[in-house]
Amino acid sequence: MAFSWFPGWAHGEIQGGSMQKLMLRLHRWVGRVVLIYFGFVFLTGTFLVFAPELEAVIAPQMRAAGTRAPASFGQLFDSAVSEFPKARPVTVKRPGSDVLAAQVIMRKKGRAFVVWLDLATAGVQGTSSDLGLYGVVRRLHKNLMIDNNYGKILVTIFSLPLLWQLVSGLMAYRRFWRGWFRWPNRAQPGRAWWGTFHRLAALWVLPILTVSALTGFLFFAGAFGLSSGIPKPQAAVERGAIIPNDLNGTKLDALITVAQEQLPDLEISEVQLPANNVSGITITGQMTARLVRDEANFVTIDPSNSNILGVHRGEDMTVSSRIIEMAKPLHFGVWAGSFSRVLLLIGGALAVLLVISALKIVAWSAAGTTSDRIRGGFLTGWRALWWPIRLMSSATILAGLALAAKALI
Repeated sequence: MAFSWFPGWAHGEIQGGSMQKLMLRLHRWVGRVVLIYFGFVFLTGTFLVFAPELEAVIAPQMRAAGTRAPASFGQLFDSAVSEFPKARPVTVKRPGSDVLAAQVIMRKKGRAFVVWLDLATAGVQGTSSDLGLYGVVRRLHKNLMIDNNYGKILVTIFSLPLLWQLVSGLMAYRRFWRGWFRWPNRAQPGRAWWGTFHRLAALWVLPILTVSALTGFLFFAGAFGLSSGIPKPQAAVERGAIIPNDLNGTKLDALITVAQEQLPDLEISEVQLPANNVSGITITGQMTARLVRDEANFVTIDPSNSNILGVHRGEDMTVSSRIIEMAKPLHFGVWAGSFSRVLLLIGGALAVLLVISALKIVAWSAAGTTSDRIRGGFLTGWRALWWPIRLMSSATILAGLALAAKALI
């Protein structure tokens, strides 16, 4: 079957020696194998960039309402506990976006839910599932809703063929650096037009896909134990209840003040309440270290006696630890606020178009023609993918979607 991801090769546009042709053949062969998965991952990843804001459009309780000085974490805590006295608070978060409300995650009868609060008044605006649309799509993108290392490996292992496709594509595209502004010509036949578009899109999205592939590989290695080595805090004095009976908003704010004495520059974003009766309260956020998660800067305090159980600064990490730690901020596009998120959104949309153009090229190759029109072009491309690949990819993705639907019910 004549078939090429860079169809210009079939028309003599891509010339070169045997190594270049070998790279091209391998590039298009691997591309067929991973095309469905790439489309799924690129599509879900692009949606995740602004998914919380999009979800807030249909969920008014998630929207920011107040414009005054923000309420303290203790006030948010008191408001949520007062509204749901039989539930256990898990986390108190300030919003990461100006359009979102503050949230307190709570658990009741083994099930978690989110209480949304006005950041200015700490008034309860409503509740939602702990997953929601954003949570479900994130878990699909991360591990296909399979909550163990197998799910994480199943998704992140595709960082390896993505890296291969990037390298082999550049090797197969002779003098690729000249193609940054080589726009498709309307006069080109359909197959040639899509081929030119595919090469152009690949070059423009190359930086973002390279970052995604490299950070994805770090996630893959993380499934086998690779971590940035952030130390765990000491255990607290054992107490009779997970959340101390005397813990209220006033005491929580006092504990946060103690934490800020340890890290004066800490810009707090989240307060993690005890998960068991020997764990402390962990206060996390950002400091001066760039490209680290909030969890890289923390203070953990024993809620019973206010003793410090652990302190960590992102600035104190080794070079190798910082490289591992920067994976999430880079992968999810939060390293430069709204600017990087918009950049990732554009790149993700272009990556989806890259997959669409690849499927279109497969359709023309399968039909064995370069005519401008092929009836059911995309369906032809779908059928041209080997049936075992279609079957396994579709079954895996559908299984993840089924688990997602079950989680939402």
